[in-house]
Amino acid sequence: MCSLAVVGAADVVLRVGVECYHFLSDIDKAPASIENLTASLENTTALVETLKKHIQKHIRDSGSSVPSADLVELQPVVKQFNTAIITLQRDIKPLTLRTARYGKMRKTWASFRHVLEEKDIRKISERIESSKSSLSITLSLMEGIQEFSHTLFNKNK
Repeated sequence: MCSLAVVGAADVVLRVGVECYHFLSDIDKAPASIENLTASLENTTALVETLKKHIQKHIRDSGSSVPSADLVELQPVVKQFNTAIITLQRDIKPLTLRTARYGKMRKTWASFRHVLEEKDIRKISERIESSKSSLSITLSLMEGIQEFSHTLFNKNK
């Protein structure tokens, strides 16, 4: 998996996640489930942004999108990040479609009650939370590998 492709996929997820976040956060008098979903989207996009920066650092450190011998152990983590990104894209797609379709409506909960049913909100929230867990694990692995590589590099100086 090319690191640049993963960064591109992360950019798409960030753009879509931010659109969905703004769509949901603009709904006046939204129930707690919408507020929780909005917070979850905000946290998840922050994780994606952090992981994207780690991968960009990996690209800079290796001098290209082709992994250097020192950083080859990071590739499985990059692949896991890509899988989490693809899953997250799939999970927020229903929100994206609704954002495009109903984005011009009055932003009150009464207007959206029929569009965003509670069971759909719950399902999307569960999936996003699952993706967020995968992203958190990926971030932990990536930071651990980078710390190990940094420690090993400094030890060999």
